[in-house]
Amino acid sequence: MKRLWDELGFMYTRNVKKCICTARTTLLLEEEENGLYQFLMGLNDTYVSIRGNLLMMNLLPSLDSAYRILLQDER
Repeated sequence: MKRLWDELGFMYTRNVKKCICTARTTLLLEEEENGLYQFLMGLNDTYVSIRGNLLMMNLLPSLDSAYRILLQDER
């Protein structure tokens, strides 16, 4: 009986840790996405087309990638 409870405790702990990891990852991704939106919306009208292109990408780029793309477009 003790062995069963130990196994259940192990499985419960593992599932809780997995849920915490998933939630943490989700929050980090949402923070990064919000930072990207703030950056893009803060650009002046000169960058309206590049902003639109970045926002229409299937996978949104990271803030660093968006900045590099913006710099390349500016050159």
